[in-house]
Amino acid sequence: MDKVFNLPQGVLKVLHMSSRYKNSLLAVFWSILSPGLGQIYLGRIKRGVTIFIILFIIQFSEALYLVNPNTHGALDSLHIPNFLILILYISNLVDAFRLGYRTEGLTYGKRCIVIWLSIIFISIGCALYIRTNIIQPFKVPAASMSPTILEGDHIFVDKRAYKKDDPKRGDIVVFVYPQDSKKNFIKRIIGLPNESIEIRSGSIFINGLSITQPEVFKKVYYYNRGNYGAEGQVLHIPPDNYFVLGDYSSSSYDSRYWGFVPKRNILGKAYKIFLPDDRSGPIQ
Repeated sequence: MDKVFNLPQGVLKVLHMSSRYKNSLLAVFWSILSPGLGQIYLGRIKRGVTIFIILFIIQFSEALYLVNPNTHGALDSLHIPNFLILILYISNLVDAFRLGYRTEGLTYGKRCIVIWLSIIFISIGCALYIRTNIIQPFKVPAASMSPTILEGDHIFVDKRAYKKDDPKRGDIVVFVYPQDSKKNFIKRIIGLPNESIEIRSGSIFINGLSITQPEVFKKVYYYNRGNYGAEGQVLHIPPDNYFVLGDYSSSSYDSRYWGFVPKRNILGKAYKIFLPDDRSGPIQ
């Protein structure tokens, strides 16, 4: 005769609690991956979607504000302090954890999680596409563009700027350093293709004429330095190449030392500082 063993009620209760504890931990994990996803995993679809939409609107609005070239101050768009956003995220995790103890069936939620994960991966793909082809953030590691851009500033670079139009004199660009493809530099375009350029008495002469526009050329004293910027030296810029200099002329490793930048090396136009917050704004 087979024997039937009945587990004590206390053990059954512990096992039941362990199962719910597992649900809670999984719900928290999914909520860390994406706000509202934990609630969806537990079958609370409307609740999860509502949480996701609220936080998505906040983040998306903030992102649009940050990349807009005419805005100042990273948080002025929504007037929502960072600590409040953090509280919303933590509340989302706590809510997911507590729901895990109250939820029994997860079949419907598990089906929905697959759809939601697909949306997340598509979003990641879109973000990577934007970073590669449209807008990319950079951190400036040196002070060669001071005072326009300071060491440690975080900037946005428009990678579409020169898809149709050519770079203009005065543009600040990020480019692949011609002598080391692993390094990116940031400088201001001074000389254009097929022009002659000379640095004389602190000023820039293009085709024999002193340039004064944009206004930055009146403010910077350009020093004669290197093999391509010696006193009395007139250079001819090859086709599809540019001569670039840093605004901090006395301490900038630029075209005066290593020559010209091919157009194909230019990644895009630097158009906005977004961090630190007190320096956020358009780059002139």
